[in-house]
Amino acid sequence: MNKFLLLIAVLLAAVFLMFKFLPWWVGVICIVGAVFSLTWILPLVLRRAFLAPFKLKSKTLSGAQVTLHDVSTAAPPGFDAEEFDDDDSEEDLQHMHAEVAQFNWYKLDVTITPVPATDGFTHWEPGELQLVGPDATPGDLDDPDDENNLCRIDDYKVFQDGKFCETEMDKHTGPQRLELYAGIKPGVQTLQFRYYFALFGRITLSDSAD
Repeated sequence: MNKFLLLIAVLLAAVFLMFKFLPWWVGVICIVGAVFSLTWILPLVLRRAFLAPFKLKSKTLSGAQVTLHDVSTAAPPGFDAEEFDDDDSEEDLQHMHAEVAQFNWYKLDVTITPVPATDGFTHWEPGELQLVGPDATPGDLDDPDDENNLCRIDDYKVFQDGKFCETEMDKHTGPQRLELYAGIKPGVQTLQFRYYFALFGRITLSDSAD
């Protein structure tokens, strides 16, 4: 707050001095230029402020290790027409079936082991995991609806009491063994995990270790 008030004071002083020692039209040009500059500077500042918490959360799985235990084929997800509202048309249902048909479906048995954290976030959310191509970059955030995406994770289970099961806990700490229900584009063999801005754990579907 103190820094913000100091900035306001400096700006007001600059405006006062500008109109006092410079021609009035110079001051007007400077103000108009500043206003136009804000139209592109402000969105950048707001975007950075919005993304800052996600960059901090990314550090939780930055450098995490992944062990792929098993890969098994799975049936694609089904859609029951009775689950849809009256506003959902038959065309919408057909579109969803067509979207699912773009992928081959698997269950991936993986263990994700984060690097021990010394500060910051220690919890991570399996539901926020993505699988992306080996050429993806940290800043290249994928849109889940992008038709070029190679993979989509529709569901996951956590290994507890000797079996994979649903859990009401969204956040976990430390290593977790997961069963990911994922659709992967035909022909894709190599993927890596994304957790917000962190990329880690490249896997190859043909490789698995018990």
